[in-house]
Amino acid sequence: MRYRIRQYLAGLLAAALMIAMLPAAAFAEDGAGKDAPAQVQEWIDALPAAEEITAENRSEVRGQLDAIEAAMGEMTEEEKATLDTARYEAASAALSDTNGEGEPGGTETDPDDGSGNDANGGGHRPR
Repeated sequence: MRYRIRQYLAGLLAAALMIAMLPAAAFAEDGAGKDAPAQVQEWIDALPAAEEITAENRSEVRGQLDAIEAAMGEMTEEEKATLDTARYEAASAALSDTNGEGEPGGTETDPDDGSGNDANGGGHRPR
């Protein structure tokens, strides 16, 4: 009886070791069997439109763009040429045109900073 239990456990351990030795890519669902340009194009198509980028989803979009940039860095120029990057470029531009809070304009200026120049471009304020 004990001998049978040991044989059964040994078989289970052997099967577990064989499964552990398989490459992780064999279990991957996302992108399985796809070439790099097709996978990157799928990621680009999944980006939100530039006008949909808000302060709430800004960091998520930045992460998506970073992943796309990393994948594109490993592609050849011929592979990159097959991509439709309009959505990627629009999202990148939308993130660079905003400050850290998702609002347009990178810096805020003080209308009266003591220099004599106000935000309207004149040298003096009307009294």
